[in-house]
Amino acid sequence: MDIQPPTDFLQHAMIKCSYNSGKVKCEPGWSWNPRLLPQDWDLWYVISGTGSMNVNDEYFSINKGTCFLTRPMDRIHATQNPEDRLTVIYHHFSLTHSLTQQAFRSEELPSRLTRVQDSFGFEQHLNQLLDILDRKDIWIEEEFHSLMKHVLLLLYKAHASQEEWSEAKLRQQKIIQGVTN
Repeated sequence: MDIQPPTDFLQHAMIKCSYNSGKVKCEPGWSWNPRLLPQDWDLWYVISGTGSMNVNDEYFSINKGTCFLTRPMDRIHATQNPEDRLTVIYHHFSLTHSLTQQAFRSEELPSRLTRVQDSFGFEQHLNQLLDILDRKDIWIEEEFHSLMKHVLLLLYKAHASQEEWSEAKLRQQKIIQGVTN
């Protein structure tokens, strides 16, 4: 299967930071249950720990390498395992079409959940985004846009490799079942 980012996204995505980003080890008893997310996107990545997240009534288990890309107006509730507290990196941002100034449709972006296999490389990019925001120089917006676009492309690739692996596993199971029969 060959999943590719929409051409329109590659050519016309305008990504702006909302300056609400950080890296945090969640406190004991932490849970995340905002009434409604603001009108921005949130990339939420688990560095360590375990827990669960419910997004729009869909349940997910979370652990190292879990990356959520939540949309404006998503309903979210997340909790952590008290014995294995979460450490996360998050970046809020806005995403508009450079020509129309309209928001991108949700289906034009990577899925809400991606399990990142190359956690080391991915975390480096997310930490670079934090460094960009800490520097507060005149290039913040352009650097954030470029690197976040790259991060979203990495999510497309990670999601595609997950699906390819799932398809290969399914083919393998069918072969094993055939031999067993």
